[in-house]
Amino acid sequence: MAKRRKSELRVSKKIQKEKITRSKVKKNPAIAALLNFFVWGLGYIYAERRVVFGALLVISEILSYLLAPFIPPIEESGKLLLWSFPIWLLMSIAFAYDAYQEAL
Repeated sequence: MAKRRKSELRVSKKIQKEKITRSKVKKNPAIAALLNFFVWGLGYIYAERRVVFGALLVISEILSYLLAPFIPPIEESGKLLLWSFPIWLLMSIAFAYDAYQEAL
């Protein structure tokens, strides 16, 4: 019985040690930032931080690209593009910065 308990403790310590070493593995913040800039959420998944939030962002982006052809055109779409691109750029920069900070 004592031998079994000792072997269980060894296995438990080994599992704890693996968890600690896995959590200490640093991801490259620049890669996380680039991934999050181009595909919102992918940097979070890469950095293993906010994984659920990152997955939701990736899914929403994929759905928006898939559903875009079914959205009826808006009059004066040129003006819409003039407003939407700077907003997208600002959001991409913000997500990239946040992923960079999370990966540090």
